[in-house]
Amino acid sequence: MASRQQTSHMAHVQLMGKSAIGRQVAEPIVVSEEYMQYLTKLIPSTPELIKAGFVVSPLTQTELQAKIKCKKCHKRCTKPDRPPRDRKPSHAGEGSSNGSFANDTTSTASNVGSSHTCRLRSHGELLDEGKQTETTDLDAPPSPSQFRPAVAIDCEMGVSSDFESELIRLSLIDYFSGQILIDRLVRPNVPMQHMNTRYSGVTRQDLQNAIRNRTCILGGLEEARKEVWKFVGPQTVVVGHSVRNDLSALRWIHKRCVDSLVVEEGVRRKIKAKEEEEEKEKEKMREKQKEERLLEISLHCGPGMAEETRRMMEEEEIKEKEKMKKMRGKRGEDGMSLKALTKKKLGRVIQDAGKKGHDSVEDAVAARDLIHHHILGLMQKGKEKKEVESEVKREVESEVKREAEAAFAQVLAEGTRDAEMGSVFAAFP
Repeated sequence: MASRQQTSHMAHVQLMGKSAIGRQVAEPIVVSEEYMQYLTKLIPSTPELIKAGFVVSPLTQTELQAKIKCKKCHKRCTKPDRPPRDRKPSHAGEGSSNGSFANDTTSTASNVGSSHTCRLRSHGELLDEGKQTETTDLDAPPSPSQFRPAVAIDCEMGVSSDFESELIRLSLIDYFSGQILIDRLVRPNVPMQHMNTRYSGVTRQDLQNAIRNRTCILGGLEEARKEVWKFVGPQTVVVGHSVRNDLSALRWIHKRCVDSLVVEEGVRRKIKAKEEEEEKEKEKMREKQKEERLLEISLHCGPGMAEETRRMMEEEEIKEKEKMKKMRGKRGEDGMSLKALTKKKLGRVIQDAGKKGHDSVEDAVAARDLIHHHILGLMQKGKEKKEVESEVKREVESEVKREAEAAFAQVLAEGTRDAEMGSVFAAFP
């Protein structure tokens, strides 16, 4: 069994690299002006991007400083520790009796947590580690004819020796043609703690083989961005699931993004708002019916019976609400992960390789197909709306035509009658 899994994994790895370019991995989508209009309408505004966690401008010195981690526990130094439960130090090594390392002088900022030993970082190192590059910052952009209208992206990350996420695999597909543009491992420029194989699907041996065979991107993040920018220009729409993480992995700022997670969250907010509005209308109707019933009881049986009935009805309402609350709690809400949404919306199973990890091409295609599925729904609704509007227009025009014909017939009838009356009067001089 282990041998079969290893063979399958090796076959998968061999499909990566330059030999994967142009491979068809998804059904083509016909590009049209109408489709692009629907796609671009899904791009969030800048405030919406910020709310969703996207980086939309280069990080400030304060934001860079906030990324410094403790070199012992690997937590952010700007986050204060919880009060210790005992008098043992919170880190191995020397410290105060309450676990604090307040006397440590290795911190680079005055506002960091006093119980952490922070890594020394010069200003230049912080800028290098946290630099975010915009698509418009290309020194020598490729020919615009190479740029695609839209692409789908997914990245896999390992964990560096500083316990930061580090890009180790990059997959990019043409949104419309469904062909692979990039599917290559990326050699990090920093020492790695581990490859996070359970999720990334990349082993240390995979990366070593790719380096030896020179099939991977050797220049780290900078070279990886350059590879992406061969196909992505400032106007290209970048599609992905929780795509801010992919952009963050590349330290890349790109505002023309469509995120299948953000889109689904928007859909669910609308559904929830509609359900709440419908529930309010139902509640108003129930209240009206209740008052009418109580008034009827009061007239026939007296106010006392009406009050007793009101009390019983309110108790039943409370029980019913508690019952519905428990049912909603047990049912819960469907997951928002790429795997869950792909199963629910597309009826497709992904990420089922177990400990062999994810396939970034498969994930990029899934994110793309989720957005395509959503757009097809919008287009169908738009078509139905136009059909309804056309039908209403035809009915109005038909009604106007009937009224005009009736008015014209009336005018003709009145003209004939006037002519007949004129003949009668002419016979009596």
